[in-house]
Amino acid sequence: MKTRVVHTRFWEDDTVAKLTREAKLLFIYLFTNSRINQIGIYELSDRIIEFETMLTHEELLKAK
Repeated sequence: MKTRVVHTRFWEDDTVAKLTREAKLLFIYLFTNSRINQIGIYELSDRIIEFETMLTHEELLKAK
């Protein structure tokens, strides 16, 4: 199992605080999902992101 460190002050970061709810979810999802490789490259479709985050297609596009 791969692990990632998410600092507890993540939510206090000015950039994160300014994001929409959907963008925050997408950000943390991209940071923590299992499909990222060691150098940060994804092979991941929007359909998978939508299924796993329960974001609609429109919400995902807006969050991107």
